[in-house]
Amino acid sequence: MATGTRPRPGVEARDDASTWVAGAACDRRPTAAALPAATAARSAALAVVGLVAAVAATGLLAVATSSRVGAPPFAGRWRLVAPWPAAAVIAAAVAAAVIALATRTTYVTRVRWRWLLAGSMLGALAWSVSLALVDGPSGLAGSLGGRFDYLAVVADAGSPDAFLAHFLADHDSWPVHVQGHPPGMVLLLLSLDAVGLARTGVVAAVVLVGGSAAVPAVLVATRDVAGDAAARRLVPALVLAPAAIWWSSADALFAGVAAWAVALAVLATARRGPASWAMGAGGGLLGAAALMLSYGLVLLAVVPLAIGIWRHRLAPLAACVAVIAV
Repeated sequence: MATGTRPRPGVEARDDASTWVAGAACDRRPTAAALPAATAARSAALAVVGLVAAVAATGLLAVATSSRVGAPPFAGRWRLVAPWPAAAVIAAAVAAAVIALATRTTYVTRVRWRWLLAGSMLGALAWSVSLALVDGPSGLAGSLGGRFDYLAVVADAGSPDAFLAHFLADHDSWPVHVQGHPPGMVLLLLSLDAVGLARTGVVAAVVLVGGSAAVPAVLVATRDVAGDAAARRLVPALVLAPAAIWWSSADALFAGVAAWAVALAVLATARRGPASWAMGAGGGLLGAAALMLSYGLVLLAVVPLAIGIWRHRLAPLAACVAVIAV
């Protein structure tokens, strides 16, 4: 009688035959019935109303306490400002559409995976843009062009080599954001400047698209670890994540790069052969880029490390470490 090794947790065969069988099995599984359109519309409306009420209550609490609490995040003073009407309408429409689609379970479970990834990224982009526009059109790129941000040093940094040569020696003279981060973002801006694209609008587009790209990265990693159903249930929470309110800053781009670094490393632990090593190397390349953008992103290495230990597949992560070390 033929014997075989016991499959390790989370590691599945990736050959064409097994993939076809798994896909056929998924197609035959029962799906929940779709909610009536009226019920979905009511759910979306209630969610939007609840979100508006929560934001209003939080704002009133912040305004009431900011004058008496002398500690972050209430060290400054809060003030209520009416949002730009167009942004409020766009934000409400995006939230309502995402919630309505999420409550119609047949759409979420039946749509092709690649289209779900693309749609989730576009939804996150629309959500982040609508939140940035609350302060008006200038909210999309206003902070990126400030004197404390990265663009402020492009004119004086010179070439990438010159900037790196004086990065530590002139550390105290750089704007606050440059002082608190590795030189990666400034190097990216200098590269854009070399082709005439170091403009506020271009940088804002790169940042917003980069932040939105984090959503499909998280979905890909979640599907690989927890399964297709769990990843699909996560879509509305990721698309409407409150963190999108900060996506008009360079941190959004940092998140996108780091998320894909983690996703590729996780995928590498579930595969064998050249595909595993290639994904591990890709994760290491993006991981190195992430470490050049923000010091704190090193903590995300815990995620693929934990999954690699669980799957008994630490070898592919060696490729990540090797690329980062180089």
